[in-house]
Amino acid sequence: MGIIDEKIKNSLKESFLILKESVNIKVFLPEVKDQFYEYTKEIFEVLPEVSEKISVKFISKSDVPSNLIDEEIKCPIIIFDDEKLDAIFVGTPIGEEAHTLVNAILIISGTKQFLNEKDASLISDIKKETVVEVYVSPTCPYCPQQAIMAINASLINRNIKTRIIEIFENKEIAQKKAIRSVPVTYVDNEQVAIGLQSNEEFVLSLIGKGIQELLHNEKEKLKEFDLTIVGAGPAGLSAAIYARRSGLSVGIFESEMVGGQVLTTPQVENYPGFISISGKSLVDILTQHVLNYVSINIGEEVKKINKVEDYFEVITSDDFYKSKAILLATGASKKRLNVPGETSFYGKGVSYCALCDGYFYKGKKVFLVGGGNTALTDAIYLKNVGADITLIHRRDTLRAEKYLQDSFFKLGIDIIWNSEVKEILGKDSVEFIKIVNNVTGEEQTLALDGLFIAVGYMPNNSLAKDLGVELDEEGYIKVDRNMRTNVHRVYAAGDIVGGEKQIVVAVSRGAIAATSAFEDILTPYWVKK
Repeated sequence: MGIIDEKIKNSLKESFLILKESVNIKVFLPEVKDQFYEYTKEIFEVLPEVSEKISVKFISKSDVPSNLIDEEIKCPIIIFDDEKLDAIFVGTPIGEEAHTLVNAILIISGTKQFLNEKDASLISDIKKETVVEVYVSPTCPYCPQQAIMAINASLINRNIKTRIIEIFENKEIAQKKAIRSVPVTYVDNEQVAIGLQSNEEFVLSLIGKGIQELLHNEKEKLKEFDLTIVGAGPAGLSAAIYARRSGLSVGIFESEMVGGQVLTTPQVENYPGFISISGKSLVDILTQHVLNYVSINIGEEVKKINKVEDYFEVITSDDFYKSKAILLATGASKKRLNVPGETSFYGKGVSYCALCDGYFYKGKKVFLVGGGNTALTDAIYLKNVGADITLIHRRDTLRAEKYLQDSFFKLGIDIIWNSEVKEILGKDSVEFIKIVNNVTGEEQTLALDGLFIAVGYMPNNSLAKDLGVELDEEGYIKVDRNMRTNVHRVYAAGDIVGGEKQIVVAVSRGAIAATSAFEDILTPYWVKK
């Protein structure tokens, strides 16, 4: 039995039914016939079977253009349709990078575009040869979107040459560039981003700084929605379903990745209907449900919302919209320690995403700061991928749920109690941390290879502040039982309202908010009859 079973083949067939144009792919396989060789060979033998519009040619090393190959590269090289664009993938398209392969084929066939007309117009004006390198890994849920933007840019403009490089199979290259977090993007050999960029940020990376005004040079005729949802985490996705089923027109905007914090949760075991499911799989299911009703504007950031008489003007990174009501499902971002060295060593040993970067530290010494659900989930994941993990917690008891604590202690992970990190030290990357015991005042300097941080979240409340929405003392949005804020027709749901940070709670609150919006648009409760 092959690696690619009938279920996967049928899924690929369904995905590629909508291909418009033919896609020609060339594949170089290395001499070493390991598991990556076998998987790559089989997947590219299967692709022409599942769609007559895909052709694959296996080539020898001598057939690979010299500018596309390095003597250090001992892994597969995938050359996407070189008659249409200059883009290659160096590595095996496995795990999350299988999504990159599928979406690349959809883009090249003319079926799907990830960059909008404004982005495409700016990219098409690039006259000089520009090399974009995106470093990715199979475990990183943010990597495919960054890679796909680069591939899409190459299709728009042949002057843009895209190289997607999988770091586990190209460790020497990653080490030379001191890459310890993904995705990382280089433009003309200069690092321009660590982490996922919005569409706008990516385009600006390509065309240079100081031209932000080009993205908003004309105010077009406003597109209208009944309800604009800002954020596509569980709350926003749930709200979109309920709002559309109520008959409301909906615009849903997500500046980063659909799914929010759930996306980087290795395993979810408390969502009704699933005994155990990965966060990524749960997000995929929710997203597919939403797409039956409404499209999601991914990579389009809501910059500002203005209250204008009886409607709202929504200004995004790409356009202007008019909306009767607003749902803020902007979530929360991971807190920082705010200690010396934290910012300068981000991506160089400091990480906030164990799922993205954990495999860099197999067999290496890492510390993880935190004591809640996220911290213990990350610690368990790091232990299971082979890292030598020690937890640092500022108290003498953990605050995580009991089932997580049981799993954590069963693995025998070491803990340093009552302690905080005071400084992160190193030369080119993290080498030491200074910690202090909160009870005794004793200080220690500890050697390490990586530091993971999971110390809670801070609300993304800038839009709420601009609208005059009332916040609590921690910065979370105050809502009533119907998810209404103090501003008429402005609602909030999800992590932005504080309280229990559970997926099922966010989904429920999103549904309630959408129902309230429908009722208030139909019959404003504040208008006297």
